[in-house]
Amino acid sequence: MARLRGVKAKFETHPQYDVPRHIYDIDSRASRRSAKTIADGFLRKIAKDLKITPNLSQLKFDKVKQTIFGSQVLWQQYYDGSPISGAWIKIDVSKDGKVFNVVNELVPVKAIAAARKKETRRAPLLSDDEAKAKALELARETKGATAEILGSEFVYFPHEGVPTAAWKVLVHISSPRSTKDKSQEWKLYLDARSGAVLAKIDLLKKFEG
Repeated sequence: MARLRGVKAKFETHPQYDVPRHIYDIDSRASRRSAKTIADGFLRKIAKDLKITPNLSQLKFDKVKQTIFGSQVLWQQYYDGSPISGAWIKIDVSKDGKVFNVVNELVPVKAIAAARKKETRRAPLLSDDEAKAKALELARETKGATAEILGSEFVYFPHEGVPTAAWKVLVHISSPRSTKDKSQEWKLYLDARSGAVLAKIDLLKKFEG
């Protein structure tokens, strides 16, 4: 069961990993140290509660973003040298040096271990070109449509909670002029071994209406 040790705060539990996902109403002391230093110390304090490595070896510092309330400090999680898509943590630090909010989307070590076990039993990885070809094949299912690759990246995608080797491919699809269909842009996560679609995200949907 998710809990916090050594920190007085309220939190909401991650539905999949049973760890604190949103931590708030934090009892934190003011500090004159940098936001990065304050957030780093707090992260190490709650690492066991988040079920990540206490030395933060799987995380890479991303950036400090200034806000009207203070600073947001962000880290990205990596596995075997590649980013785990969507696996990050954000710690908000007020202007007087208090940690007041945490949003956690990191993958716990247990799921990382499951990924490592899974990787030892699978086929060779698809190349970047093979992944792009597969993405184009999927994008051209609309008759007469033309597709263009906007970018690709090898990542680990948390499929059913377990980081899975994947190619993230961005595709732009132009519909035939004879139809009233709009152009589309998709973010595809393809299994890096089988080419199966793990997720398909409509990048233009949020701009509709």
